[in-house]
Amino acid sequence: MEVTPWGFESPLSHMYMIKILLFFLLSCTPVFALRIDPNASSFGLREKRHVEVFDFQGEYPNLAHVDIDAKRKKDVELLLNGSYPLLEEINFEGGFGTIKGDLSGSFPKLNEVAISCTDADLILDLQAKWERECVINIIGTGDMEITLPKDVGLFVTISSSPFAKIHNTHPSLLQRKRKIAQRIFLTPVEEGKERLLKIAITATRGEITLK
Repeated sequence: MEVTPWGFESPLSHMYMIKILLFFLLSCTPVFALRIDPNASSFGLREKRHVEVFDFQGEYPNLAHVDIDAKRKKDVELLLNGSYPLLEEINFEGGFGTIKGDLSGSFPKLNEVAISCTDADLILDLQAKWERECVINIIGTGDMEITLPKDVGLFVTISSSPFAKIHNTHPSLLQRKRKIAQRIFLTPVEEGKERLLKIAITATRGEITLK
């Protein structure tokens, strides 16, 4: 039995070890990633399940619809940077904290995307290989940072408070119209061609950055 200045087996040493163990456990918070079945034809999550990363990376030859309810979750990532030849619709409802979306994959049939953030900042990458017209609706209350493709015609409408700060650093996106609560940005396109991406952003507060 060990003898210490306090006597045999001091209780203070045990408390010290417990504090170290608690600190280690709290500092090593696990990330709950959900790897989606590559053979799935649709994916829907409308339950109270703790997921921080929705991982659709890779080849998904049959996936046609994605519907995710993450309103009760914090700091969520949506990864869609692979190949999705049949995907037509994406619906994502976020919660709070920070939401990161990577839509930089191949979507030859994608025609509708809806992303809403209840009380979260949004970081969204839309640098996909767009091949057809797609309507993207984004609703949020926090700051937004949206990275847009550089080689696709864009039409962006922003509805927000007149005091909202909007930053545009995209190399070819130009502001064409400004009203009290609405601004319109678009890129020049060649005659006879259409703007493939039509993006509608509704923000109640926060800063919006288009890159």
